[in-house]
Amino acid sequence: MKKCILLFLLIFSIIFLSSTNAAPITPKYGVLFARDGQTISYNFTFPDIPVVLTSAQINGRALSSCAVDVEKDKFKISLRDDAGNRVSSAWVQWIAFLPNPSLKMVGGIIVASHGQRISFNLPTYPVIVTNAQIGGNALISGAMNNSTTGFDLYLVDSNGNPVQNAWVLWGAIVPDEKLNGFKGEVKLLGNGVNISFSPPFPQDPAYILSAQPGVIAGAVNNRKDGFLLSLIKHDGTPAQSVWVQWLGFAGIPTTTPQVTIPPQVSYTEIGSGYGADISSGTYKYTIDNGYLKAWVYAYAKLPASDVTSYLRVLTYRKIQINAPDNNFYNCNLNMTVDVKGLIAKIDYAIPLGASDTQYLGKVGVGIVE
Repeated sequence: MKKCILLFLLIFSIIFLSSTNAAPITPKYGVLFARDGQTISYNFTFPDIPVVLTSAQINGRALSSCAVDVEKDKFKISLRDDAGNRVSSAWVQWIAFLPNPSLKMVGGIIVASHGQRISFNLPTYPVIVTNAQIGGNALISGAMNNSTTGFDLYLVDSNGNPVQNAWVLWGAIVPDEKLNGFKGEVKLLGNGVNISFSPPFPQDPAYILSAQPGVIAGAVNNRKDGFLLSLIKHDGTPAQSVWVQWLGFAGIPTTTPQVTIPPQVSYTEIGSGYGADISSGTYKYTIDNGYLKAWVYAYAKLPASDVTSYLRVLTYRKIQINAPDNNFYNCNLNMTVDVKGLIAKIDYAIPLGASDTQYLGKVGVGIVE
């Protein structure tokens, strides 16, 4: 009589199927000291060309700014003062986003003219920020007559003259801290006003602004809960009582996802015994009073010239599956089984497995409620 131990690993596999939509692309943002014409990277590649909105200031004085040559991963910045002169470098704040009406964010990059109506559709009144440039030179722009379906574009040069057919970058966003992460407002304000809000951003934000009529707007001395407002007219004087629209962004707040702990499936050995090998094959199982009974068969694998003798009597384990709430699971159950048997004849020249015969076995298991 030969005895061998067949070792199997216990593996449970539980598969939960869920369907989820692709996550929206989070806006990117930054604050940096940049040169006119400098290439600014998002440190990210958008799947499509994003809308990039900017603001700028130097020594507390707002400048005209605009993103030029916008690409999926970068843009160039144009910086001009109220006289239309090139500014070598300044503090630049930028936010880049893909329009997504489901997040209450729409926008675009278009060729447009002063007084043109730009249309969209949002559920409530948005904050609208615009930038514009022609020939790489930043212009003065702002949104007039905000509504849930569009706005009129205010677009002038440094002399206050209306501009036609310029590149306009615009964003209309309904601030929603939980949905899109933005804060903002539309308000009649003056130069030097301290903008504050609560609760503050959890980290340092970027602020983008525009104003009208014919006013350059910028954020100075950024704080997590606000900034100082700089408003400069196209003639170089501080502006008072003008319509200002500003947006702040520091990322979309993340919440800890709810983790569903899979129910634990276990098994209990409740008995054992001997059974006859009633059929040829490698495994068999039956259900006995709600329990799974695994019959394990093994056989000696001998050289082809010899006679292969099958084991006729084998041990089995009687297994009870413990599944919470009577759930149905598919799993693989592998066990350690003691195989005992009577062999009528076994004759081989080369022992398989050193001093013992190698017995091959397999257990197939299903689970029933």
